[in-house]
Amino acid sequence: MAPRRYGVTVVEPIEVRLPDELGLVTVAFWLEDGTGAVRARNYVNVDVYTSRLDLTTERTEGSLVLRFVPGDFIGSSWLDPRIGPRGSKFGATGAGWVDYAIGLPDDLDLQHLKGIRLRFEAGARTAHTRVDWRDTRHMQQGDYPQTEARKVPTEIAVWVNGVRIGTARLPDDPADARGVLSLHNSDYWEAGSYGFLTPLEAGDALTRRIVDNAQGGRLIIRFEVPQGPGAGGLNLYGNRMGAYPVGPTVFLDT
Repeated sequence: MAPRRYGVTVVEPIEVRLPDELGLVTVAFWLEDGTGAVRARNYVNVDVYTSRLDLTTERTEGSLVLRFVPGDFIGSSWLDPRIGPRGSKFGATGAGWVDYAIGLPDDLDLQHLKGIRLRFEAGARTAHTRVDWRDTRHMQQGDYPQTEARKVPTEIAVWVNGVRIGTARLPDDPADARGVLSLHNSDYWEAGSYGFLTPLEAGDALTRRIVDNAQGGRLIIRFEVPQGPGAGGLNLYGNRMGAYPVGPTVFLDT
């Protein structure tokens, strides 16, 4: 291309075929001069979504995949949690717990499970502690404090059917351009907020204990923020909020 000062240079369209599945694509552009030096950069996010492919249950090779929405909890010790649009986010400060009930298919043989894995996007709920002023004249309900150098973390434990399968330290409650789904889909509700993609896994021994405790054809999953200095609350994100198009997901390995 031949750039023109104070003008716009039109180039031929670039076409890219995306995978036929849900996802969040970041298309990055950069312009180099004849020496290879970068003269300009930009990017655009493409939110690939259709409700037709947004499945709560899916069978893959070797696993049964079960997904749930953060707002669809069955119980919580937090008296007034913040729930995002269409249940897409659960947020609560300090220590506490929230429970989810995941129904299991009738044809699933729990005795043959080889393992249970969880994957979810979560963060602390501590952003407002970074605000040093409390003048209500300048605080709007939809505001969400942006990411800063000072991090305010939290610690969580995750239980399945009363069996603790793991813990995680979530380093902050960030909100910036990386929370693209929160910006695209939440009408400026806690804009730009996002968490950290967190995997946990129950091996064979823990899986057997979880199966033995199963009642009523379901799994009870608890996210807990224990009492103590690490009690920085919890933000749990669905697949239409945060930085990743991934809601809380259970993998039952068969």
